[in-house]
Amino acid sequence: MKTGVTILSERPQGNWENFPLQVRCQDKTFYFSLANPSSSEWLPTITDVGKKRQSCEFRFFSSQEGFVFERLHEMLNAYIPDLSVKVDPLLREFIKNAEKQNALHLAAEVGLIPDSESPLSMDIMGRILQEKVVLPDGTPLLYTDENLQVVITMRCENNELHIHVRNRGILEKSKQDIIAKKIELGKRLARFDLRQEFEMKTYPLCKEEIEHLLSYEYTPSEREKLWPFAFEEDFDEYWMISPYFLLIGSGTHTSFFPYYATVHGQLRIVQKQLYHIEEGKYSAGMGYIQSAFIIESNRSLYGTAGDIFTPYQQDDEVVSGFVIGFPSLDIVFSV
Repeated sequence: MKTGVTILSERPQGNWENFPLQVRCQDKTFYFSLANPSSSEWLPTITDVGKKRQSCEFRFFSSQEGFVFERLHEMLNAYIPDLSVKVDPLLREFIKNAEKQNALHLAAEVGLIPDSESPLSMDIMGRILQEKVVLPDGTPLLYTDENLQVVITMRCENNELHIHVRNRGILEKSKQDIIAKKIELGKRLARFDLRQEFEMKTYPLCKEEIEHLLSYEYTPSEREKLWPFAFEEDFDEYWMISPYFLLIGSGTHTSFFPYYATVHGQLRIVQKQLYHIEEGKYSAGMGYIQSAFIIESNRSLYGTAGDIFTPYQQDDEVVSGFVIGFPSLDIVFSV
């Protein structure tokens, strides 16, 4: 186990050109860093990759620098115009989860935490990803293990773009089941939104559906216990005077998702306080819910095909991601 790490408040001075963002496009490899955030050959290459529907692979230790997502967005848009706008929140969620797991392994390697399953404060995790935790020789801890990179692959198959995000980690079956449930909840929220756009039902007609949506996260008894600590109004009164249903009542449709997210967040805060859940072990869980909501909304409203898949274990890595594209059309000409 390594020892003697120093936690800094500022990023250390140094040239880490050996640890750039690396992108492989067929037979070409590009390296990007603060000193070289772009390349004259980059855009022509990714345009060709997108047109020919070829595969590519991104590797990086941390996405803290803006050029990482800039390059990811350029590649996404090369495959499908303006795709990055639709999937940016999804990609950020998956990358954040992957970076978190890699940071836990690094922290365990140097003794900052007992093992990679232990809690790690968000502050220390952020400093690791920002190169502010360094070894005695001045090298940032972030760059001490080449196997602890986030790896993103993009490939086209059957008119769809498959995006896989890999990181070091172990995904327990119980956690996998929880994520699968959150993905299903996100889809249900999107379908509820779509129906409301056309049906415009008031709260009394939506009460059972809202209770069902919340049941993905809480049993009825859990919700009843937490609710009075989170809101002054009782459950029915809260929704009756909610701006969402006031707008619906006046004939104006808006997305239900932010209103659900507010309730979800408030109940989670109370749950954390009542049960004294440690920071590192606590997750609001909205990331996968929102990601599934976005994919399902895009499919319903814009005609895209796609889905988020439940993360799975592959050797010593966890693979997460999604598929998005356009439905295939079979055109038959009759004489």
